[in-house]
Amino acid sequence: MGIGLAPVLAGEPAAPTDALAAAAVKAGGSDQGLCLVIGDADGKLTASLARNSRMHVQCLTADREGAEKIRRALEESGPSGRVSAVWQRTRHLPYLDNLMNLIVATGNLKGETLSDVVRILHPGGVAVVGSDTGTGAAALLTEAGKVKFAQAESFPRNGAWVKIRKLMDPDFGEWPSLAGGPEMTMVSADKALTPGKEVRWVNGPTWATGSFGNIIMCGGRSFHKEVVYIRPDSNSPSYFQGQSMLVARDAYNGCDLWSEKIKAGRPHVFCADEKRVYYGEGGDLVARDAVTGSVVTNYGPDVRSMTALGSFLILGKNGASVVDKETGQVRWSKPHCIAPPAAKDGVVYILTSQGMEAVTLADGKSVWKVELAAVKERAGGTVMCKGGNVYLVQGIGEGFSLGPGPRKLRVVALDRGDGHVLWSDMRDRPAAGLSMLPFDDVVWITTRVPDTQYVNVNQHTLLGARTGKEVKVVRGTY
Repeated sequence: MGIGLAPVLAGEPAAPTDALAAAAVKAGGSDQGLCLVIGDADGKLTASLARNSRMHVQCLTADREGAEKIRRALEESGPSGRVSAVWQRTRHLPYLDNLMNLIVATGNLKGETLSDVVRILHPGGVAVVGSDTGTGAAALLTEAGKVKFAQAESFPRNGAWVKIRKLMDPDFGEWPSLAGGPEMTMVSADKALTPGKEVRWVNGPTWATGSFGNIIMCGGRSFHKEVVYIRPDSNSPSYFQGQSMLVARDAYNGCDLWSEKIKAGRPHVFCADEKRVYYGEGGDLVARDAVTGSVVTNYGPDVRSMTALGSFLILGKNGASVVDKETGQVRWSKPHCIAPPAAKDGVVYILTSQGMEAVTLADGKSVWKVELAAVKERAGGTVMCKGGNVYLVQGIGEGFSLGPGPRKLRVVALDRGDGHVLWSDMRDRPAAGLSMLPFDDVVWITTRVPDTQYVNVNQHTLLGARTGKEVKVVRGTY
């Protein structure tokens, strides 16, 4: 899906607003999402931006009566349902941070106003700011370059114009696979996350349809596996059939980007990068273009686990293998791998029936190999890597809270450099799940301690990542 531009008849010059709208949409690199217009006196630029794209476009004006006039004009000239005009009653722009995909602002914007424009701009989004009658292009470019997270450059248009692209905050993290990333830790690298203050956006089915728990966020997009229920045709009985869908939305504002029908497959075979989304569809592993949803590559038979690192997919099925994303060529395979592998810094860590082995991502050559008594005693487990450590995490014992047998959690920490065992820990584990989260400096281990007939107490034990010694114990009711 390319950028849609309004047609212009041969030999007929484009109106100034149409030319600016088309250039702004092209500069933004996408014709979907949310667009804000500042300084549009009559609504013509707002309407043109909507016609030149598939975006939802809103005009913001400080003139209360002017907002009403623009609103009436848009009802006549703007694409229905995708244009609006509002009166700005506040000093600052009345929008959440990181919301808009494209902003077009005409007029003499400086300092605080430019900072506010960048504040509400989507990471990776673009603001086109300036005036056809302005003369201070160099000064505007210098002013825009002072704004935090702003990458400013000249915009090719008569007058004084600048294009600002918002850079990603380095504290932001993404969630490119169901395990959080190739480290397989279920821990995000995000440092900016704080307790929620409001709902950011709501989208998707009203009722639970299987999408919960299948959310990937990468490249400013969120990907979801959902099921919609449809009646096959008018002659069918009054029952509905489920249709699996792979859906992409803007991760910052929730706007729908695309939705594609897929064959039901393995919902846990799911990851993404900046360019593509990878999903187990039916019996195959399929790569789709992250922007359009179209199929790019079919890698063939499905796998049981998957993550991505650099130019490669790391697959788990009857062992472990690494596949080149572009060509689909299998670079190497290890048939004796008995758990989904973890990877970091160009090295893959695989679990065998004898112990742990580190191999290079590009060619599968062994870096180190160690035998582990823990894996010989109990085959299998979960492999994670974080900081300077690689972990084997094992749940020992069967059953849930009312089931039979002792339930233990064993964690073995190894040095990523040479594989020597740093420490080992075993304790009572919770009723379900392994509940171990590794960070660079500490490891969190969670157990449930029965307190009363009705209440369980969660006990979180923090161990030093390199020593395995208890740092702190925190309790809270569950």
